[in-house]
Amino acid sequence: MTRYVMGVDVGGTKILIGMASADGEVLRERRYPTDTSSNEAILRSVYAAVDDFWMTLTPADPRPAAIGLGLVGGVDHRAGVWKSAVNIPIKNPEPVAHNLQQRYGVPVALDNDVHCSTLAESRLGAGRGVSDFVLISIGTGVSVGIVANGSLVHGAGNYAGEAGHMVVSDDPTVCKCGRIGCVEPLLSGGGIITATRALLPTHPESSLHRWGTGLHAGHVYAAAAEGDPLAVFIADRAVDCIKKMTVNVVNLLNPELVVFSGGALPLARLTSEVIPHLRTTILPITSASLRDVVLAAVHPEKAGLVGACCLAFDLLDQPA
Repeated sequence: MTRYVMGVDVGGTKILIGMASADGEVLRERRYPTDTSSNEAILRSVYAAVDDFWMTLTPADPRPAAIGLGLVGGVDHRAGVWKSAVNIPIKNPEPVAHNLQQRYGVPVALDNDVHCSTLAESRLGAGRGVSDFVLISIGTGVSVGIVANGSLVHGAGNYAGEAGHMVVSDDPTVCKCGRIGCVEPLLSGGGIITATRALLPTHPESSLHRWGTGLHAGHVYAAAAEGDPLAVFIADRAVDCIKKMTVNVVNLLNPELVVFSGGALPLARLTSEVIPHLRTTILPITSASLRDVVLAAVHPEKAGLVGACCLAFDLLDQPA
């Protein structure tokens, strides 16, 4: 009999919930809004979304055997606690796993969103069968998922892979962590949008004005390719960051495979600049074992959901 689990991907702008089988087949899914106005509002959004999805299952639908959640920010995956977040206001530790297990009577697992995306890529994507790889995720934030000897690396406090706070620049932009020179405010989608909006008033000629509140990192990269001076400045700075960060990550971790994922990737320049730079700049001994550099096979919009389902199956498959 096919088992199904529920996966919950909680992001800064949306909550995506679905049911999937172990081979990644998504039976059904729904998208919900995230209210990020306060700590309490976010938690209400999550619990209400899970409740709505569960209550709308019909008698013909299989019952989820477990629930997995991918959450932004700091997560204690062993205790099942959502501890904190930088980009959304999670300020007080919340025992999410305990609360959901009490309500629905099924086991619950959780981890941070990039770890979930890395699990999805490891089980069902480009990382399948690869014992040592890194997934570099560039979206609202910047982070790295690490698989070593076939296992996801969590670190002592589950913060392994926070490459967004690697210092690679002398740019004076202050990161949300309080430091100067971090990758995240210069390369992440959120950082690119914030920086562009801050500089637009001094660049009345920029084509980026037309996007208004709908501005996206992709618009900035496209405008840079057309020669917009403001966009060129923002995009060049971001590409310089991804080059330095990726070289550091590869030299440090010696992966067999590098996988790029996320909705704020500089796709055209990834191929034309970043990957060639990586190949010619990393240590020769590291380059010898780097087999490939690819884009994620699991779509970034679904990776968190699929990875959350993988968490749930891992929980079910643990020895009693």
